[in-house]
Amino acid sequence: MRILLCWELGAGSGHLEPIGAIGQRLVELGHDVTLATRDLGATARYPLTRSLTMVQAPVIWPLGRHQNAFSPADLLLKLGWGRTDELCAWIDGWRALIRRRRADLVITEHAPTALLAARVSGVPAAVQGSGFFVPPAASPLPPYAIGGGVDRHRLDAIESSAVASINRALSRYGTAAVQQLADLYAPSNSFLSTYASMDHFGERPGVVYYGTPAQRGVGEAPRWPRGQGEKIFAYMHPDYPQFPVMVKQLAALGRPALVVAPGIEASRSQWPDAPHLRLQDALVDLDTVAAECRVVICHSSHGMLARVLRGGVAPLIAPCFVEQTMLAHRLASAGLAFAAHPDPAHHDYATMIEAVLTGEAQHERARRFAADNPPESADTRFHAIVDDMLALTATAHTDPASTRIG
Repeated sequence: MRILLCWELGAGSGHLEPIGAIGQRLVELGHDVTLATRDLGATARYPLTRSLTMVQAPVIWPLGRHQNAFSPADLLLKLGWGRTDELCAWIDGWRALIRRRRADLVITEHAPTALLAARVSGVPAAVQGSGFFVPPAASPLPPYAIGGGVDRHRLDAIESSAVASINRALSRYGTAAVQQLADLYAPSNSFLSTYASMDHFGERPGVVYYGTPAQRGVGEAPRWPRGQGEKIFAYMHPDYPQFPVMVKQLAALGRPALVVAPGIEASRSQWPDAPHLRLQDALVDLDTVAAECRVVICHSSHGMLARVLRGGVAPLIAPCFVEQTMLAHRLASAGLAFAAHPDPAHHDYATMIEAVLTGEAQHERARRFAADNPPESADTRFHAIVDDMLALTATAHTDPASTRIG
């Protein structure tokens, strides 16, 4: 079977973790797999995807214009889905890839336009990802809200506008209209590669949570610098506004601190030179980190948090984006993580690290999470998601006319 994996939006290796594990499993099963990736460079460097056949995906720029989205519908409109000519151009780009690869099945990772293109092309599509990328099939789709009330009128108006925009585009291809955005995320073709306690929108009754891949052997063994006291591990982006402050504070602590920061080599001369502080851009094995270290600091990357929690460690989270903030709030509310102050200007890492070291209740909950989700069960659970996605082709009507009007 010919299968097209699609990554359209977002940045970072977190998007490559599930799609790479799915791709590897499909290749093991003998399928012809192509990954259409937003970032060829990152995909070529990442261990789980570098062996896959890859092509450049049609992408939407600029990347950051959706960061303040109110809801999934608002995100799509901020990306440009409200402009029919642009939306159709992106759909055409994905349709060309689907035709060129003669895809029998499309599997998406934060790739809503690829999902629309599959619908227009009459090719079955599986929507997979964390809860943020596979929203609950409600009408309207729920907002990206953290506590407080929701402006229902605004939510309805934005969704109505998004649905109208989508249907204007679909009509150009003679494809049947959608009644609601949830039609794109029907439970029958949605696959949650997460855990119930890590679902951005809260646990959903009656759905299958497939978990995240084990990812054994991804990254080198951590090389801890010299120093006294508890080890500290941080995975942070060097363009994070408070990154220099964090590095300076970690250098002042005197504890052995290993900081992984993608792209840090290009600016290494800017950072402190201390024997107890190591900065690098090479990935490390997070399973080993969790076994050797009780203090893990990160932005709230879904895949990283899953691996750290599976190691029985409650992380300290300093989120950057809306999906990270939602997940940080969810985990902190459940007592599975420590959330940094929402204003990064107030971050005092000495105080936060002390809270992590003395927060036994959170680490006990993390150990329970680890007991319920051992790494050795991850492969079995993730193989099941592949089997269930492949089953879509057995029941789908793959004639393009099946989604057309009349």
